[in-house]
Parts: sequence; C-alpha cells; structure tokens
Amino acid sequence: MNQERRDAGQSVPSFLAWIFFKTTTGAIKENSAMLVLYQRHLIQNAIATVCILMVPLVETPSNPNARIYGGSAGCRAAFW
Repeated sequence: MNQERRDAGQSVPSFLAWIFFKTTTGAIKENSAMLVLYQRHLIQNAIATVCILMVPLVETPSNPNARIYGGSAGCRAAFW
C-alpha cells in the first residue's frame, strides 16, 4: 500500500494519516454495531424483568390472604 501511495506521489505522513483514519473509523463502526446489539439485549432483559416483577403486583388483588386485605400474608399455594 505504501508503494502504491508513493507511486501516486503522496508522502509518508499523508499515508500514515490515511491509515490512522481508516483504522479509527473501522473501530468506531465495529464498536457501534456491538453497542446496538448490547442495547437490544439490555432492553429485552429490562422488559423481561419488569414482566416478572409485575406478577406479584397483579396477583395481590386476587389473593384474599394479602396483608392489604387484612390477611395473614401467608402463602397457601395448591402444591404446599
């Protein structure tokens, strides 16, 4: 590559600047692609966590033993 640039009449410092620019832009592109992938997984995990944590909130009104209804807050599951 350096020989081709020299044959085209460009100097070594411009070649080094060009290599630095290409390497930097390639690293930014690769890291931004990984960041998008990471954000996608982060959002999916956040949604799954919220859904799991919503189960007790949704189930509380249907539980007659819930402490907010004057119950003892004991767990009376069918399999216990």
